[in-house]
Amino acid sequence: MKNAFVIIFVVIALTLPAFGDGFYGVHSPNGVDVWAVGNNGTVFHSFDGGVTWTTSTQGSSALRSVFTFTSNVWIVGDNGLCYSSTDGGTTWVTQTLAGGASLRSVSFVDLQTGWIAGGNGSILKTSNGGASWTLQTSNTTQLLNSITFVDLLTGYTVGTAGTVLKTTDGGTSWASVTQAGWTKDVFSVSASGQSVYIAGADEFCYKSSNGGGTWTKLNFRTDTHADVNDVFAVSPTSACFVGGGGYVRTTTDGGASYGYGIHQLHAKLNDVFFYSPTTGWACGEKNNVVLRTTDGGTTWQLPQGATVNYQWTQKFSGSAIGNTFCVNPWNKNIIYVVMGSTVYMSGDRGENWSSIATISTGGSTWSFYVSPTDTNVWIAATSGGGKGVRRTTNRGATWTTTLLRNFTSYGMPLEMDPEHPDTVIFAAEGTGSGPDGILYLSKNFGETWDTLARTSFRSPCDIAIVPDSPNLWYVGDGVTGSGQGQMWRSSDYGHNWTSIYTTSGSEIPMISICRLRNTYAFATAWGSGGFNKTTNSGVSWPVIASTGSTWGTDIAKDDPNVVIYGTYGGSTSYLSTNAGANFSSTSLTGANSAMLAYDRATFFAQQTSGVYKYNITYVVPTTNAQAVTVISPNGGENWSYNSVRNITWSAGNIPNVRIEYKTSLAGTWQTIAASVVGSLGTYAWTIPNTPTAQARVRISDVSDALPVDSSDADFSITVASISATPGSVAFGNVGVGQTRRDTIRISNAGTGPLVITSVTAGTAFFTPGRTSFTVAPGESDTLAVVFAPTALQAYVDTLRISSNAAGSPTRIPLSGTGALVAAVSVLSPNGGEVWQVGTLHNITWSSTLVSQLNLYYRVLPGTNWQSIVTNVPATTGSFAWTVPNVPGQSFVRVTSSSDTTLRDESNNTFTIQSPTSVLDLGGIPTTYELAQNYPNPFNPTTQITYGLPKEGYVTLTIYNDIGQEVARLVDGNQQSGRYAVQFSGTDNRGVTLSSGIYYYSLRSSGFADIRKMLFLK
Repeated sequence: MKNAFVIIFVVIALTLPAFGDGFYGVHSPNGVDVWAVGNNGTVFHSFDGGVTWTTSTQGSSALRSVFTFTSNVWIVGDNGLCYSSTDGGTTWVTQTLAGGASLRSVSFVDLQTGWIAGGNGSILKTSNGGASWTLQTSNTTQLLNSITFVDLLTGYTVGTAGTVLKTTDGGTSWASVTQAGWTKDVFSVSASGQSVYIAGADEFCYKSSNGGGTWTKLNFRTDTHADVNDVFAVSPTSACFVGGGGYVRTTTDGGASYGYGIHQLHAKLNDVFFYSPTTGWACGEKNNVVLRTTDGGTTWQLPQGATVNYQWTQKFSGSAIGNTFCVNPWNKNIIYVVMGSTVYMSGDRGENWSSIATISTGGSTWSFYVSPTDTNVWIAATSGGGKGVRRTTNRGATWTTTLLRNFTSYGMPLEMDPEHPDTVIFAAEGTGSGPDGILYLSKNFGETWDTLARTSFRSPCDIAIVPDSPNLWYVGDGVTGSGQGQMWRSSDYGHNWTSIYTTSGSEIPMISICRLRNTYAFATAWGSGGFNKTTNSGVSWPVIASTGSTWGTDIAKDDPNVVIYGTYGGSTSYLSTNAGANFSSTSLTGANSAMLAYDRATFFAQQTSGVYKYNITYVVPTTNAQAVTVISPNGGENWSYNSVRNITWSAGNIPNVRIEYKTSLAGTWQTIAASVVGSLGTYAWTIPNTPTAQARVRISDVSDALPVDSSDADFSITVASISATPGSVAFGNVGVGQTRRDTIRISNAGTGPLVITSVTAGTAFFTPGRTSFTVAPGESDTLAVVFAPTALQAYVDTLRISSNAAGSPTRIPLSGTGALVAAVSVLSPNGGEVWQVGTLHNITWSSTLVSQLNLYYRVLPGTNWQSIVTNVPATTGSFAWTVPNVPGQSFVRVTSSSDTTLRDESNNTFTIQSPTSVLDLGGIPTTYELAQNYPNPFNPTTQITYGLPKEGYVTLTIYNDIGQEVARLVDGNQQSGRYAVQFSGTDNRGVTLSSGIYYYSLRSSGFADIRKMLFLK
């Protein structure tokens, strides 16, 4: 395995070549319209969320940043250029600001208020949507790369040399919130509430949870210290980072852990923007790809129709047998490789190479490392002068042999500890008499060696020490063409080993591990056995690809999802962007010896015949062809006046659309909306009061009226009408406490259903009979209103009828007067009473403005009213009536003596009950008594005895088993004494009861008792 390790980084200024395409900024106002800007004035605009793109240019300078708000777009770039549009990019205004300094970032908090940051510490502010800009005082001359505001007052800007500034007064003044010792260039700042994220060169990345008061370093842990080019704070704890060779890293816990976005782009990413927690885009300066995600950054897609070309290009020729790639620990742009005994170096990440030294002992080289503590010190495992370890302290001018031991014929026998860079391990081959390979350990970068462990290895091909878990080691073992290869695992720093699996091939040449996900690792196998993967720290290694003769492998240092492997003899490489779930293959000349995945954009293959670099290029199709299609209403719809309906359409490459309608074929088009963002595809239209059966909608480009489309067929606009008869309701005089009802007729002479949604009055004295209903076209319905006065006064109110008719609500005046009017009302008996024949009971009533009353009764069914008394003074309110011997269900009526129409009667029947024979047994008890009936059970009669210690009102009542009264045997005043009552099993109406359990209850003067009896027929 090969790792690149970094102890110290020296800032190296690089001059990057100009590119004809590529983007620096991306933004969206609504998740559908998306803008990307970049090199040579290139502007991409998508109307479908980034699936497809149109292209245009604004000047020829590099455009560095874009910000959008509804249909407003602001773009800034080099030479002080600022472009703004208020109509979605149809027209533009060009300004030159800040004396022509490079403008790097633009940010707005609303349509009027925004800021720009750029060269020479320039910060500009606008309060009128960009019509004019005012230079602010930043107190720095550094290049400001990014600016953001969380509200109208609080903002942040960052720049070169560790510059981080904050304002709390809308940009009038700025204060440094830089932490002591920061010198790296800071590229990006993003904030959500009090959480602030900053990102920059050489994996510089920090978070503040208190608005920049204090900072916590976020450990990105890329062995090549990849740049973090941009960060976007989706929420205080969720953020997305992009950079390096195109990695996308997300966190939902403030940087405690990370996820890695899966995508097909292998190129630097410069900018990322999220419109919502799920929807975002990312772009980079190397090509015209704009990635899009709809799942919060878990996966990303290329634009529709984008093509990817994979091709290996040979950089130089030479012979190789092991893995000799090495990245300079102090300068991440320098890469080494050894071919034979010649050391080659590239200072521009593998574009150009030159030989810089020769290992003096000659032969072939299997492993090569540069010391992280002193880059003049190199070590190599070579064969010249006998297999062993050679070391130089003067960048290859002279070499010393520090260990002579035989090692594998292929692979790489030398490994550097990723956590202790001065520690290296050498794996010697067995003696041949048995599997007895020896591990040697050096703690001074190969100057001296000690025996670490005697093992059962035959011929170790690769040693791998797991980053961040230095106790965990793997060894791929095997002899080319002899026996079967084995994977060995140690969890105690290489002292003891366990065989984990045996491959079908003869050896396991290479193992790859990434610090970012160190429980994963991959292993090759030659000549059979495929490609293996572990996800549980080497406990198991299932085969994930059946490729034959796999050899070199590596994982991108900035993205653990990206893994590559080659074949020794298959002339093919295999690349995965999803941690080995699947692979794409590319032709690669010759037999593979090693792979280097510097980052997810930079790959090298050390072939037995030379060094190759992977070139991955992209072609993104664009089209400026415009199209629009009306989807709804498209014919046959029936839309009612004042309802809200969605006009929908599909539009391609149209920034803004005009929406119109007409009501007849010969009619004129009338504007619904003068300008709507075309990509929205929907507009909520409140249907006007224009009834027609020939309506159509037309949608066109605002700028030139083309393209245009209209409804394929007519739709209807229906309008309901409402009329109320009478137009007002006067209830007149209504007695206080009484009610009067009147009716209003509601008619609909319109073309659509009349939908009454509410009917209300202003007071509780007028009550509508219902509050919602529908009246069909050409139909009518009634609405009742009840007036109930409670005082002697006049009442005025308005009935409010809300509907879908024009002019709603309809108002109907209501009036009435609460008055004293002649009235009479029966109070007792009013239903449910049981009065026995011959007993005396009070008939009671209430009356108003009545002098004398006549009282009547009748017994159901069908008897005439019988006079009780005539000309009783009404003011007495009561008449003592001796109940006549007419058992049955009865009513009482009270009538005015002078006006027989003024009357009232019992609301429900009361019972006149036949007299019950009560026998006086003699004697006076000292307490109340209720004896058990006898006989019990009984049929047909039983006797109930009871005693009263004093005179009082007495009731003796029979109840059924659910507590309902069925008969009342005694109901009146009695003297003290003992009594007996015969019960014949009939109810109050004289009907024989059914068999069952019954209860009889005695009540008198606060005493109550109850007993149970059984009636059997």
